[in-house]
Amino acid sequence: MKELAELERLRTEFGGESAARKRELVARLARAELGSARAVRRWHEALLFVRAFADDRTVRDAAEAALAGFGRRRDVRRFRAQL
Repeated sequence: MKELAELERLRTEFGGESAARKRELVARLARAELGSARAVRRWHEALLFVRAFADDRTVRDAAEAALAGFGRRRDVRRFRAQL
């Protein structure tokens, strides 16, 4: 998924438009169903990084909201055994 790869690239960039783009990507990915256990794992790792090293409060809040609902995601339930 290109949004996940973009978030992974952006997670260590700060300043400029990076915060707005990270928020947008987190929102999109929070609504998306990922197609593999590997992608779910990558998404979780990216969220943890973005939350720990957030550009600002809004980015942190978006990551925390996505993490709060993580266990209820359909793709997480689908790949639970592999995760």
